[in-house]
Amino acid sequence: MKSAWRVIPSSFSELNLEVTLTCAQSFSHLLSSFLNAKNNSPVEIHRQLVEVYGEKCMDIKNVRKWCREFNEGRINVHDEQRSGRPSLPESTVARIDEMVRANRRITLEEIEDGLNEDCSHFSVHKIVSETLGYRKVTARWSKLEDGTFRGVLGDGVWTLSQCPDTGNLLYTVTRTSAPQNKPAKRTRLAKVQNEDDSKLRDYFNLDVGLEQLHHNWGLEDPDYLSLSKQHSGIRILRQDPVENLFSFICSSNNNIPRITSLVEKLCTHLGPALLELDGHQFHQFPAVEALAQPDVEPLLRKLGFGYRAKYIQQSAAKICQEREPGWLMGLRDATYEEAHAALIKLPGIGAKVADCICLMSLDKWEAVPLDIHMWNLARRQYLPHLQSHKSLTDRTYREIGEFFRNKFGKHAGWAHEVLFCGELKQFKNRKAS
Repeated sequence: MKSAWRVIPSSFSELNLEVTLTCAQSFSHLLSSFLNAKNNSPVEIHRQLVEVYGEKCMDIKNVRKWCREFNEGRINVHDEQRSGRPSLPESTVARIDEMVRANRRITLEEIEDGLNEDCSHFSVHKIVSETLGYRKVTARWSKLEDGTFRGVLGDGVWTLSQCPDTGNLLYTVTRTSAPQNKPAKRTRLAKVQNEDDSKLRDYFNLDVGLEQLHHNWGLEDPDYLSLSKQHSGIRILRQDPVENLFSFICSSNNNIPRITSLVEKLCTHLGPALLELDGHQFHQFPAVEALAQPDVEPLLRKLGFGYRAKYIQQSAAKICQEREPGWLMGLRDATYEEAHAALIKLPGIGAKVADCICLMSLDKWEAVPLDIHMWNLARRQYLPHLQSHKSLTDRTYREIGEFFRNKFGKHAGWAHEVLFCGELKQFKNRKAS
């Protein structure tokens, strides 16, 4: 362990750093299967895919095929195993691996442009995520080649790791502001370190006793107990409400690498420059006031945000013009029902996105975001009377959410995180800790 690392005592059963950051990003991956669950027509799904991906998206024939398969009971979007399936040359895979290692923030589009050969968007995505096994963490965090995680939190660039022996959380912080012309006093350094410890503990909600929650829920639900052992240490992040809200608007009908790319563009073009570290320029997330300017929408459309550009600018303008200063942060003191009702009045925010924001930045731990995975789980394991329902209506959404809130109580969203991971292919093979 490097002497420069600062240490926050923890354990893998209370915090699994990599899975927590990875799962937080998975929240924002709204698949076309969820659009189908919401009873959108194939034509409408295809229209939104074209707006997001342009000519790279699947054609209407394939959209209709996927909708038909989901209506007939299919529960995931992973390709079936097929023998004799053609594969790309090993040299292409090696080239993609080299590009990712050289730039951990590279996007799929940048990989395609750099290959200079006929390789589809979906082939690149498959090579990155399945063949090479790269996993993207939350939009503002990147996993470095040495296994550490780096991202912006507040006024600093943080590098995080976890001690493989103890599970302690390790971190360093780089800032531009430093005492000038005189040596730092030891008491000041101690104060800064204590403040940094508190900030990181707050970000990971480390005061919530995860093991005890899993134990209590497992007493009444043996299936949950088994799942919680397999997915221990997955925590709910306490993100900045502004960053969280506008990042989720970026996530609408999008994939994870593209979401990351859009959030990065928001910060690069509209956020204050923070500092440069190891050749990468870091920016803070833009303030609501910056996003509310009239010229933001055309800028974001030019940058590839599509219809989300309008929602970002309009939501920011509505917050600035029609809400009191600090309104969004003040929703942390409101009830879940009040916060949820307030959020869905903003352009581009529906029930699920509002639940994600409530859970991950507004301290509403009873919020239960529902996507196609959680809908299928609820019908299969907890609410079999919903199996005859072909679409996830607003009424059914509320019914499932209330069921989980009644079952798991005021921390239902934390239980949801474990159940959600249990439904994702990328986490299914984790060993119980």
